[in-house]
Amino acid sequence: MKSFSAKLTVVLYILVCFEIGALLVFLPWHRTWQENNLLFLLAEWFDWPSLRLWIVSGWVRGFVTGLGVVNILIGVREIISFSRTVRSLGGDSALSDH
Repeated sequence: MKSFSAKLTVVLYILVCFEIGALLVFLPWHRTWQENNLLFLLAEWFDWPSLRLWIVSGWVRGFVTGLGVVNILIGVREIISFSRTVRSLGGDSALSDH
């Protein structure tokens, strides 16, 4: 049962990496990024009108997209090293008995 738990943990981690990565890659280029009411409220609350211009600038969008790509690459790395990660979590009973 411990092996199944370790495998499930790694699979869920991989799915979270891909989901967050996909959101961070595509969301900055969607229209909701510019029409963010929370951003307007924060800019008013902090009395920082240039906050909105800064957030919608191309280099901030590119940075957020880059973070998404990094998350996706972490997910790919975890797929490649799946069995090693499961063993390190204690999924192999032969290693955990010693």
